[in-house]
Amino acid sequence: MKKYIIRGIKYFVYFTVIFTIILSALVLLKISDGDIHTMFKDDSWWKILLIFIAAGALYPSVGYMKKNACFTGGLEANRDRIIEVMGNLGFEPEENGPEKMTFRCRNKLHRLTRMYEDRITLTPDLTGVVVDGLRKEVVRVVMHLEHALRSSEPEE
Repeated sequence: MKKYIIRGIKYFVYFTVIFTIILSALVLLKISDGDIHTMFKDDSWWKILLIFIAAGALYPSVGYMKKNACFTGGLEANRDRIIEVMGNLGFEPEENGPEKMTFRCRNKLHRLTRMYEDRITLTPDLTGVVVDGLRKEVVRVVMHLEHALRSSEPEE
């Protein structure tokens, strides 16, 4: 729950900063007047703020996910191959324990644009591993892990 609240606050700040940058660009380009009362009709800025609060509160529930990557051998048997696949995807190992592996994005710009919420966590499961993190990255990681680890399995 704590992680969810922190992510919600980060996204609220992120949306607010981007909105402020856009408004500043409009003022600097003289497309809009710099007065907040003329920029927004009937002081609607607080409605926009409510939308950002709602988006910040809801985004962590749809932007992050857990998904199973199914392959034989599990986490321990495929540790080296998993590190290789994650390295090819642009991730570096952060924690490499027996019950959990975590990876972070190598590219500092990607980390910044994801507000340092770029951690991918792999935990053992009966069918392989559970991958937890940003939805887009989880789907990409699961697809690559399953392809790499299933194609290296001996055929029966």
